[in-house]
Amino acid sequence: MVLLGRSFQVCRPHHQRAEPRRNAQPVPEPDEEDPELPAAVPPQIRNGKRAAEARGCRCGVFLKELTMTIRKAQEKDIPRVMDLLSQVLEVHAALRPDVFVSGTTKYSPAELEAMFQSEKTPVYVAVDDEDAVLGYAFCQWRETPKTDLFVPFRSLYIDDLCVDAPARGQHVGQALVEYVKAEAEKRGCYEVTLNVWAGNDSAVRFYEAMGFQVQRTTMELILP
Repeated sequence: MVLLGRSFQVCRPHHQRAEPRRNAQPVPEPDEEDPELPAAVPPQIRNGKRAAEARGCRCGVFLKELTMTIRKAQEKDIPRVMDLLSQVLEVHAALRPDVFVSGTTKYSPAELEAMFQSEKTPVYVAVDDEDAVLGYAFCQWRETPKTDLFVPFRSLYIDDLCVDAPARGQHVGQALVEYVKAEAEKRGCYEVTLNVWAGNDSAVRFYEAMGFQVQRTTMELILP
């Protein structure tokens, strides 16, 4: 029996779970000293605000001569997003060639176009000062209804997150996760969740550093 993967979550304190926020107040508009970002965002991610606002984005970052903003994905981003999807697929194919087919992608251009237009599957992209995509976060809004087993709550699932290889080490992934967390808080979500394949140790370390913890573990038994 081997470890197939883990589900991670970042959420509010447990004592708040019985009363999930149903009608969260909108996040205040940012001012010059206090951008619309969680308090945990490091100081350098609070810079570049004017550049962000010029593009109609909520989050701006200036790091290592890189001006970065985060916005919703657009149709023009599809070619770059496809490139990043290919990078992610190759990481997974190297980890599990028995599961993933090298040279493919998780989504097609047509599927991306539909996802970009859907409110249920928001895709956020980090872009540089030339509006070129540096990384993305594919998300899904989820609702757990009240049942005999579960309390009702809302969550945001990160379906996929990737930073372009040349842009790694410049906190692009950190900015994307913080942006997603802010969106989840704005919608009154109880938690943000994601899955990581076993063996992707760098991803596990990154998500743990961002505050995620293991929620459950999926096991597999590969048959002869």
